Amino acid sequence: MAIRQYENFIDGRWTSDNAGAPIDVINPATEGVVGRVLDGGSKQAVMAIEAARRAFDEGPWPWMSVRDRARILKRFSEIMESRHAELRDLIVSEIGSVHFLTDFLQVGGAIEASHYYSDFVEHDVTWVETPGGPTVSPTGLGGTVVAREPVGVVGVITPFN
Repeated sequence: MAIRQYENFIDGRWTSDNAGAPIDVINPATEGVVGRVLDGGSKQAVMAIEAARRAFDEGPWPWMSVRDRARILKRFSEIMESRHAELRDLIVSEIGSVHFLTDFLQVGGAIEASHYYSDFVEHDVTWVETPGGPTVSPTGLGGTVVAREPVGVVGVITPFN
């Protein structure tokens, strides 16, 4: 497998602007270099946060219907599914996982979750822009509302890849 080299994807493009030195990605089975990624650092984090804020305020996503968003997530699932073998081989070389586990959990699980949530959002969630009035039942007043209330941009460091 050829050594893959990646820049960081910020504001719709791959960039090395304000990045630190490359970090080697080591295959734990062979101890060979399988890839190189850039150390993003705080300057690139600020660039990414600013780009995300612009996208949140001005981009098309906040104005799309839930159904349109679900269709985009579904397309993402289909693209991952079409690249299953490539993703499996990459994960095996990066973390040393076995093919069965990678097919089942790391790649297969991600694809299945993506399909599940895009279907769930598209078909099973009732989205309400403004809450309605209360409903009357034998136990009194009540009601449930799922309201779309975006909170904004967040920066997250996940505990896994």
